[in-house]
Amino acid sequence: MNINKRKQTLCNWLKLNSTEPYEHSIKLQKFLFLYETLSKIDDDDFDYSDLCGYRHGPVFSNVWKEYSHNRNDFEKEIAANYDISLIDEGRALKVKNIVATLSAYELSNFTHTLDIWKKEKDAIYSNNYNVPLKVENLSDADIEKVKMLASNMDNDLIRNGNILNYGDKYFILSNDDLERFNEIHESILISLANNEELANPIYVTINDEGVLEID
Repeated sequence: MNINKRKQTLCNWLKLNSTEPYEHSIKLQKFLFLYETLSKIDDDDFDYSDLCGYRHGPVFSNVWKEYSHNRNDFEKEIAANYDISLIDEGRALKVKNIVATLSAYELSNFTHTLDIWKKEKDAIYSNNYNVPLKVENLSDADIEKVKMLASNMDNDLIRNGNILNYGDKYFILSNDDLERFNEIHESILISLANNEELANPIYVTINDEGVLEID
């Protein structure tokens, strides 16, 4: 495959640590893009090779091709070439929290606000595929947006709690509350998943009376 070991390791790490976003091609792409962007922000090595603009945001086109068209071979290769020393696992965990608690639609909308994608928007929407995205177009405003997104998702409840997914909504519960979670609570969350006013991630608690509360 024309994918370096760093990207293969990142893909396999997400597969091992968070199945839902790995199984969603858009979320996998956002994981890779945000990881590499935070690497750049942290003055660490980063890799924007094969980064292109698609309608749903920045995409590493080589990964997209192999993941979409040669999935079985792709997964064999990323497992065989897995080398955790090539990535910062703490950073990967932080980005995993983002892609595991936001919908693909929300993640795409976020990347649509970034100059690195917006500056190629006309070409992208003119049905030009694989429009290269230039690292020099990653603006200071982009950096601040990515830093803010990462800081909002880097908290103990997301790191140590539980993510329940219903539709496009992601609910966060503590371990203690999950032990008391029952079918009635689940039916409430399923109903709330249709509420467009609720923004991910949604923090929920169960009070002493067993009543589900939205924070």
